[in-house]
Amino acid sequence: MSSMPRDDLEIAVVGESAKLKGQLETPNLLIIEGEFSGSIRCPYLVVTRGGRVNGWVEVEEVEVWGNISGFVKVRRMVCRNASRIGGCILVRSVALEPGALVEGFLTFQRSEEERDERKTGSER
Repeated sequence: MSSMPRDDLEIAVVGESAKLKGQLETPNLLIIEGEFSGSIRCPYLVVTRGGRVNGWVEVEEVEVWGNISGFVKVRRMVCRNASRIGGCILVRSVALEPGALVEGFLTFQRSEEERDERKTGSER
């Protein structure tokens, strides 16, 4: 993702031969190359072409090349052409490349500013 601040972030990687279950939380960039089941909380997540995530995911930005399913709460999501998305996705902004497959629900949430603007406009 071009907007990810890469210079000062540490990177955590779940390698392509790894199969993990549990809870992952990091203040940095997390890259999933293997399989992960459980909950993830981090600012930036990348699921590579061979990566698979199933569970509860709460991130600011995610770029998906592989598979992600479960409940995903994200501010900005980019689904690349080989990606497979399933479950319930609560998102503010999403980009889908041709070839990305979404099986589930995309629910768009408004930001706090948008809600405040709408509230102020209706009070006039």
